[in-house]
Amino acid sequence: MSFAPGTLGKARRREWVVLPASDEALLIMVRPLGGMLQATAGIHIFLTIVTL
Repeated sequence: MSFAPGTLGKARRREWVVLPASDEALLIMVRPLGGMLQATAGIHIFLTIVTL
């Protein structure tokens, strides 16, 4: 599955925007849609279901 920067997705019951610093092999760096930069999180792709 591809997670290009700027892609919108759902995980953890929220909508997220994929950030450029993502390492698609294990971790996706995301920010909540409408959220501030301080709310940036990393989502491990094997532990969390991510839908695009």
